[in-house]
Amino acid sequence: MNRLFLSAVAVLAILTVSCKKEEKEKEVAVPDIDWSIPSESVLAGKAVSFTDNSLDVQSRTWTFQDGNPATSTDAVVSVTFTSAGEKAIKLEVTFKNGKTNMKEAKVNVFEPLEGEISVNKTTAMGCIRIGEEVTFSLDNASGNPDSYAWTFDGGKPATSSEAAPKVTFDKHIREMHVTCTVSRSDGAKLELEKVYEVGNYTLNRTWPEVGYDGISFEEENAPYWICWISSACNDVFSVVEGGACGTAHSMKIDATKIKNAADQAGWGGDIFPRDSWGCNVPKIEKGKNYELSFWMKSNTFYNPNNRPGVTAVMIVGWLEDWMNDPVFGTAVEAFEKTMGIPYEPCGNRTVFEFWPSNGEEAARLWLDGENWTNIVIPFTSNVDLRNVYPYLRIPSDAYEYVLIDEIEICLVEE
Repeated sequence: MNRLFLSAVAVLAILTVSCKKEEKEKEVAVPDIDWSIPSESVLAGKAVSFTDNSLDVQSRTWTFQDGNPATSTDAVVSVTFTSAGEKAIKLEVTFKNGKTNMKEAKVNVFEPLEGEISVNKTTAMGCIRIGEEVTFSLDNASGNPDSYAWTFDGGKPATSSEAAPKVTFDKHIREMHVTCTVSRSDGAKLELEKVYEVGNYTLNRTWPEVGYDGISFEEENAPYWICWISSACNDVFSVVEGGACGTAHSMKIDATKIKNAADQAGWGGDIFPRDSWGCNVPKIEKGKNYELSFWMKSNTFYNPNNRPGVTAVMIVGWLEDWMNDPVFGTAVEAFEKTMGIPYEPCGNRTVFEFWPSNGEEAARLWLDGENWTNIVIPFTSNVDLRNVYPYLRIPSDAYEYVLIDEIEICLVEE
């Protein structure tokens, strides 16, 4: 009897422990909080970002000591601390499984550092001239910085630790980035950046808001160029790896497909970016000097003694006349809102006729074997004209394909 009783007690104990273990296993775990907070260079008066990366969040509350805002329920919040010192940060998160967790930290906030990158010489359009020595410095500097770390894209020198370095540039750079990290002995840092253009001012620009880049083709999407063929034109253009001037991509033009698809004698190789508003912004003024610049290279030439990159060039202005039609009124409104300039329909107008007009001009359109060649065509406009774009004639019997990159219409400033 006793033995049976003891056996029953033992079984009951085992079952009780097993049930408690199962209940414990069924308990819902408390999720961890995953956040991103600044670890250094937090300056009083400068906004910094805090991010809650946690998953399955039902609600959250941030708390920032001496912060503006002092609290927030957003996943990503920009905070400005009103004074220097060690500041307490807290994040409380309620998850969708009903559990709550909290995380705390300290952020060291430094006394302010202030400054703006400036350069002592620019053209009227804000460009830095090629070959001219310029001096960079910090305007409105405060906070007693004691060290500087400058970088200059394409500059000589490319880096400097001086407070006011002197730099020269030897080539056109459409977007030359200058950075300066200003430091103080207490550990405070201020990172600054500014973009300048070196050389002549580029009129046509990329349009990143809509993914348009018909200049360097770095967006890796459709190049927004068309060819003067009524059919089978879509596969003539493609964006490929490898560009001129250090760019990552360029536009490939398949000359064999142009030749096979051409159904208008003499016009099969004409290419242009007319139908992209991103190229239609520039305005050319009568009497001013400009240049069309682009880089090209070919895979091979059928005749080594005949190496044309293009056989003719025009600078053309265009805005579709159909946009005047009341039916398309919304297109006009969209153009003016997006581009920030008045809509002025003009149909087709030409700044100058087909170029070249003689053998000397034609020689400037030739390529240097299979190497990238910079073709530069200067011209003076004979009209005032908005919405300009380059119009190039590609030979269909000189090579299989050609690459083109960095296509720019620039104002030559006096």
